[in-house]
Amino acid sequence: MKAMSLKKQDRYQSVKELQQEIEAYQSGFATRAEGASLWKIFKLFIRRHKSAAGVAIMILVLIIVSSILNWRERVRVEKALAAFQQSEAARAIERKRSAPSLVDTAKMLIEQKKFDTALDMIKMACDYDPELSDARLIHALLLMYKGDATKAAEECRTAVKLKGISAPADLQLALEACQTASFSSHKATSVSVLASVCSRLGIPTLGAEFASSAETRLAMYREKLNAIWPGIGSALRIDNMGRLSLSFDWKRDIGDISRLRGIPLNHLNLTGTAVTDLSPLEGMPLTSLSLTSNPITDLSPLRKLPLKSLFISFSAITNLEPLRGLPLESLKISNTPLSDISPLAGMPLTNLSLTATHVTDLTPLAGMKLKSLDFDPSTIKKGLNVVREMQSLERINNKPADVFWKEYDAKKKPPAE
Repeated sequence: MKAMSLKKQDRYQSVKELQQEIEAYQSGFATRAEGASLWKIFKLFIRRHKSAAGVAIMILVLIIVSSILNWRERVRVEKALAAFQQSEAARAIERKRSAPSLVDTAKMLIEQKKFDTALDMIKMACDYDPELSDARLIHALLLMYKGDATKAAEECRTAVKLKGISAPADLQLALEACQTASFSSHKATSVSVLASVCSRLGIPTLGAEFASSAETRLAMYREKLNAIWPGIGSALRIDNMGRLSLSFDWKRDIGDISRLRGIPLNHLNLTGTAVTDLSPLEGMPLTSLSLTSNPITDLSPLRKLPLKSLFISFSAITNLEPLRGLPLESLKISNTPLSDISPLAGMPLTNLSLTATHVTDLTPLAGMKLKSLDFDPSTIKKGLNVVREMQSLERINNKPADVFWKEYDAKKKPPAE
């Protein structure tokens, strides 16, 4: 012991130092005399803090156990997810394999004239195998028969794309005919084309339905119109391609056209009517629309229509933004308060009339292949060079283009002195 050491320098040098050692020992600390190792110091620390140490150990154990459990759970979840993904992949493969049999079932249902059930079946086939072009084409034909021209056109375009250059020439032509004419018009449009496509697909009954329903459906639509507006049914016409047209020309008492929903019109004339809401036209296969001398101010419902011709002269339209991106080829906006034609940029326009407007900038017409243009040269501040450089122009302000420019340049020359 240090207190009894023979060497004085090894003993406690004072009573106070001895007392401090005794107090340290009694308090559970290691004394200097012991020369305690780190392990013993740690054990003494644990003894001094039994409660806190116990809690710390418990927390440590819980953390370790929790980590193990979390790791096991993560492994379990990852395995379950992998198994699910593998199972779903297998199911997708199986569903894709079953798609052709669903198409065959749909064809059988069509031949039994169970068109609604056939539509559900063929839609399932398209979902199971999105690249099954015949299924998409049959789906388009059924949608066409049911009157949903917009969705039918989408499916038809998809079918054409899927077939690509490998499609037989006759089928490709038929599909293009459906895409450009049949699916944007009356249900009986281009009957021979539809019948041919239906026959090739093995569903001649549907082709016969198209052929036999033309006059029946026309009579039905006329009856519907007469019930709303007595005598107006005769204004509904159908051309040799089955395209439906209706004219309300200068009928001031026509203000609400909501009853037109469900009639797949291609051409509609609302000139001189009191119509203010175009929303009933949404989803229609309209390619031509006249709103001349009409109180319409909002063109938003026209955003997704396949319009090629639009006439809105003598109206209160001030914003053409809803027309951006439409496939318009002919547009008349004369005698309107319009000032901005930038939404027309990039359109396939060939005929444009914008006289008596507030338009001052013609640069949005750059790149167009206009054949006819009517405008007020005196009001144009920018973009006149765009028109002058347009080689496709044949007529300007109802004059041959070269004659117009000669007269325009002559007026610009200073008078001879």
